[in-house]
Amino acid sequence: MALLSIVFKNHSLLYLPPILISLSILFPFALSLSSGYIPLITQFYYLSEDLNLNDGLVTAIDPKRVQYTHILTWLWVIIISMMLLEIILLSLFAPLEIWSLFTNFINYLILLLFMIFEWLFRNFYFKQWESPLMFIKQLITIDHRQLLKKHP
Repeated sequence: MALLSIVFKNHSLLYLPPILISLSILFPFALSLSSGYIPLITQFYYLSEDLNLNDGLVTAIDPKRVQYTHILTWLWVIIISMMLLEIILLSLFAPLEIWSLFTNFINYLILLLFMIFEWLFRNFYFKQWESPLMFIKQLITIDHRQLLKKHP
């Protein structure tokens, strides 16, 4: 996009990647909240606990965690939607420097702070300490091909 922006001498093309990236992050979260799907973070919970999603009969689940992960999926949809709206509004009405500051720094800082706060809250709420490194390892090692499939 930067090269096209230079070639066409139009910096407005620089505004597209953050919008497209936000949409690509928002889409799986929002889709998972629609009928026939399991909320995305609930799916991560099931897969991290090695629970079988394919047969539709998930056993040994903690109902409080299922409810929590459903709410957390909604929170992610809200946060990403608000950031998307912010990116669009800043691209239309703010100077390039302000837009760049938010899309390249402040928004990532907000996401990082939200993840840290959520991790701390989860550990306090469920009274079970979980190493952030172990959590990241679980997210990396689960079978992502099982996500966003319709479930019975």
